[in-house]
Amino acid sequence: MSDSNYTDYLKRQYPQIESVATFYAEQGAANPLNWAVAECKGEPALATFVLVQALRAEIAPEESLDWAEQALQGNLNVEDAPLLQQAAEALRHLQERGVDLARLTPLVRALQTHTVRTIAALLDQGPAISCLPLPADRPAHWALYAVDAQDRPQAPLAGLHGLVDGR
Repeated sequence: MSDSNYTDYLKRQYPQIESVATFYAEQGAANPLNWAVAECKGEPALATFVLVQALRAEIAPEESLDWAEQALQGNLNVEDAPLLQQAAEALRHLQERGVDLARLTPLVRALQTHTVRTIAALLDQGPAISCLPLPADRPAHWALYAVDAQDRPQAPLAGLHGLVDGR
């Protein structure tokens, strides 16, 4: 089936798919039609997409030095004053020695991506991924769910870890 035939088929199956796909395209999704199909099928695509976008927003953009400015100002979401001070001092030390902080942006991005992917994996897989020994008589698990307007669980969000890198 050609792409146009498949798109026509989807339009017949889900009359709202074009407007739903337009939303995802406007938000920068690489495969807006796939996101729209999932949403039209009743999967928690919108909740998943929004969460993944929020996680991705925590990764510094390429060529950005906002991360350095925030660290120098102590304007990070860290409630550890000595750590914030040490981070600012480390950056000032590098600047005093002529280090171009832009060269550190890929390192910062890699560390941020690692952290975001680890958090996504924890949300996806629950405590088993942490490899912490749990007491045999006290199992623990969690899952992340999309909820309705009354905060009632509707469907589990899944696959976050694999979506963090993609669009």
